[in-house]
Amino acid sequence: MGKRWRIIFTVLLFAIVLTACGDSEDETAAGENDNAEGAEETEETNAEEADESETQEDSNGNPESDEELYHEIGDTFEFEIELLSVPVEITVHDIWTEDGADHQEFLEESIGSAEDEDNVTFIHFTVTNQGEEPIYYHEILPNYYGVGSSEDEVDISYPENDEADSYLDGLNLQLDPGETKELTGAKATTIYSENGGAFVWNFIADIPEVVFQTPPSERNDPLGIYDLGEEVYVIDESEEHQLIVTVNDIEVKEDTEFEKTQDGIWMVLDMNIENAGTESKIADNAFPQVVTEDNEELYEHTREFKMNGEWIENIYEGLESYIEPGETVDGELFLEVDVDMADEVQFLYPDRHLLIYPEFGKKLNYNLD
Repeated sequence: MGKRWRIIFTVLLFAIVLTACGDSEDETAAGENDNAEGAEETEETNAEEADESETQEDSNGNPESDEELYHEIGDTFEFEIELLSVPVEITVHDIWTEDGADHQEFLEESIGSAEDEDNVTFIHFTVTNQGEEPIYYHEILPNYYGVGSSEDEVDISYPENDEADSYLDGLNLQLDPGETKELTGAKATTIYSENGGAFVWNFIADIPEVVFQTPPSERNDPLGIYDLGEEVYVIDESEEHQLIVTVNDIEVKEDTEFEKTQDGIWMVLDMNIENAGTESKIADNAFPQVVTEDNEELYEHTREFKMNGEWIENIYEGLESYIEPGETVDGELFLEVDVDMADEVQFLYPDRHLLIYPEFGKKLNYNLD
């Protein structure tokens, strides 16, 4: 809104100057003032449209961030490589996954073995060097982030082609200024990353360039803000690994049955946890991170947990903390935080594939501006 008022103020000041120019210029000034008023109305309309665009809702019915965090397949996007200041343009044409049984040799060379859960994910994309200096391919090949997969660059030597004879050869190729290349890369992946795996460019940036293997609009666990009482898929990896959490309420309590370890206050999260998969899950998978507004995690806090009314002594390894397939439990999570932080703490479920980038996580709608 500050920009809008600056525009209006400037237009009004301009109109006042015109009026003061004298009677001989009254007619001209009036005409220019009319144009200024029309410009003001146009600016107001544009500002209102901008405000409306800022309040568009995401797939969960919550406001989206002004900043686009990821790109869709088919998008063309540009960025400047960190440290090099070289602009590049990327267009992702397709992403697909093939059964590992058809790529045994590649898997064995890439990760040393080929298990039933292993597969191979391919990406087909075009890259253009828009700078004035050549750049090595390792700066323009995407890294892959996914559960059970290494976080290195894709291999453009597979399937066999004329680009490179080996993975390392592919990294050392150069793209000349103004040159465009259409490339296909392969990555050893697992079935557990099919729903949320991501190809990442410029990974050292605070917010990198990301294209998800499965578009968030087609997933159960899209990033964004979740209201209290709304289901959050904290694990959505395969039929075996599914965990759904609903945080019904968050209360601030000075005293509980648990002893404080600092001059703190208790944040008590009332939740339901459903294991919708076929494998047992430990309850702590359902616990959000306690973070600041800037997504900095607060490590100095005590956690206590009651499941179905019973205190769980060992919430990280004890057998009593397991939630069995098909089971839904009632939980109370007690988080002790500094008393001065009670009005500031926020709750984040990081993306399990992009753990080092908290902006891509899921936040509870609590203490948000």
